[in-house]
Amino acid sequence: MGKSIKASSFLLKPTLANLEKRFALNQSHRQLHRLRFPIAIDDTLLRQSLDLSAFRAALQRERITTVMQKGKGGQPLNIWYIDQQTHCIFDGAALGGRYTIQAIQQRCVSEQAYKELEQQRLRQLEQQRALGHGRDYSLSL
Repeated sequence: MGKSIKASSFLLKPTLANLEKRFALNQSHRQLHRLRFPIAIDDTLLRQSLDLSAFRAALQRERITTVMQKGKGGQPLNIWYIDQQTHCIFDGAALGGRYTIQAIQQRCVSEQAYKELEQQRLRQLEQQRALGHGRDYSLSL
């Protein structure tokens, strides 16, 4: 342990009174940035069926990182969303009941069902390509 330093001796004066002013100012900014999370989460889940790991990867592409708290058995207990653009962090429950870990797990499909859906999409894509190559696009004059 070193010698203690008073907060008032710092250049930015992080005293309790100054910190409380800063917290109040940041709270209003935080509410503006809060709107981005539900929109990004809902948009991610509406575009396609995802398992939990694919959901997290899709949000990462939106520059939103998810952090999960896991219990002793390994089951997820809580989820936090971190916006890399605005540096805001929200608990899933703070965003509403639809964004808790339990609600997200219900909205996501299981990993096995996700793999089956991906295989089905690949088969449909291959069928469309096979049908597309058989067409005659030449012009006759």
